[in-house]
Amino acid sequence: MQGIWLILDSIIAVLALVLGFILHKWISERKLGDASNRAERLIQDAERDAANRLKSADLEVKEAALQARTVAEAEARQRENKIQQIEQRVLTKDDELTRKLDQL
Repeated sequence: MQGIWLILDSIIAVLALVLGFILHKWISERKLGDASNRAERLIQDAERDAANRLKSADLEVKEAALQARTVAEAEARQRENKIQQIEQRVLTKDDELTRKLDQL
């Protein structure tokens, strides 16, 4: 009878070891899968964030270029207006001088 119990205990011990090994392997694979999924999500989030930052930077550059162009155009218009005013004054002076010469 003791031999049967010894064999039964040995079988139970072997089954427990096998079950423990299988359970350990399953838990390890599950943890690895979870870590892999988490890493994949982090990579996707980082890629999305990088794309958004790139779009934002591109938009900022375009806005800055547009603002610089607007300022340059406004300055060019101001210079053109000043030139026209100076031309008008020169023409007025020329007319005055011509009239004075005619009077002499």
